[in-house]
Amino acid sequence: MPPTRNAAPPGRRLFLQFALSGLLAMLVVALLATIVLSRAGESESVRDARRLTEVLGRIVEPNLDDGVVRGNRVQLATFDRLVRQRVLRSPVVRIKLWTADGRIAYSDEPRLVGSRYPLGDDELA
Repeated sequence: MPPTRNAAPPGRRLFLQFALSGLLAMLVVALLATIVLSRAGESESVRDARRLTEVLGRIVEPNLDDGVVRGNRVQLATFDRLVRQRVLRSPVVRIKLWTADGRIAYSDEPRLVGSRYPLGDDELA
């Protein structure tokens, strides 16, 4: 029986199967690598943010007193100068201090001071 026109020669068919299976394997590996690297990058970003927060906390904490939390204008102004001179630098673009009940006690954006937002477990910790 003569070969049909649409049938590929056996060598070519094997090559196509090999190429397609290789391409599929490469796509699976690329997808897995993307997922792993994305998670690693996110973990690294969170770790860096925590470190930066700890360092900035060493500047802010000694200058933070009850007057700032209660909204004393003079103490807030003094604290604001400190934040603007020593904290708001690249990569830090915004500063907010929250009370445990979700009230913003200080923000470099004065309109936010006094606003309340629900805090999640991460923020409370």
